[in-house]
Amino acid sequence: MLFALLANHNELSDAQLIEKYKQTGNNWYVGILYQRYTVAIAAICYSYFKNKDESEDTVMEIFEIILKDLQKYEVHNLKSWLLSVVKHYCQRKKEKIARLSEKNMALKKNLDFFMEYDRESPLYEIEASHEAYQEMENKLAQAINTLKKEQKTCIELFYMHNKSYQEISNETGFSVKNVKSYIQNGKRNIKILLESETNA
Repeated sequence: MLFALLANHNELSDAQLIEKYKQTGNNWYVGILYQRYTVAIAAICYSYFKNKDESEDTVMEIFEIILKDLQKYEVHNLKSWLLSVVKHYCQRKKEKIARLSEKNMALKKNLDFFMEYDRESPLYEIEASHEAYQEMENKLAQAINTLKKEQKTCIELFYMHNKSYQEISNETGFSVKNVKSYIQNGKRNIKILLESETNA
């Protein structure tokens, strides 16, 4: 019975299946449509990511998008529209992954500064995700804000504004020796605070 029903619906055109989906809201109709183009969709995804798992995840993500968009838009040429959606989604996702990867690398570089290249620290177990990046960035900012005023000022000028010891000395009135001391002690205090929060 099920196979007969499936066979009957497989005989329907793309437009007919879309219309039935709009009328009933039954995802099953989109599933039939998606099956027709899965090979092409998967091939496009793989061409962007060169990774089987990432490509398979993307295929499923696109299916969820198609479910919503077919209810909202009038689609007259499904294949053309679908492949366009896939390409645009893959491109945006690839760019997002690249941006997150760059942020992740930058964060690890910044941690090098504070952790003094202590790569055994659990803080280096950071995934390239927006949530992980944002969380560690926030912790770093909070840790800097806990420093004594002199340490905070020197750390921010040296780390965030790329000022030299001499430039910081000229700007703050601290001696170069004190600038170095404030930065070193600030780094140590940040390291202690970050590691204590990570191990908590």
